[in-house]
Amino acid sequence: MHIGSSFRHYWQVRPRLLFSVGAGLLCALLLPLQFSLLQRLMIGWNVLAWLYLLFLWRLMLVSTPTDTYPSDRPYAG
Repeated sequence: MHIGSSFRHYWQVRPRLLFSVGAGLLCALLLPLQFSLLQRLMIGWNVLAWLYLLFLWRLMLVSTPTDTYPSDRPYAG
């Protein structure tokens, strides 16, 4: 499997996760060098985690039961 096709697959399936990982890495790289490597990694990790949690929270707010229930069976709610 090629790396490009694998990345495209993950971008289609998990865009929120990849965007959060990218934002966390970018944050860790753009922090000033006055911070130690461990501090920059921890801040980047926190950005990644909070951004991903916010994406999932928004997804839970706008989802309906028909969005989450398999479409081949009728909703019994």
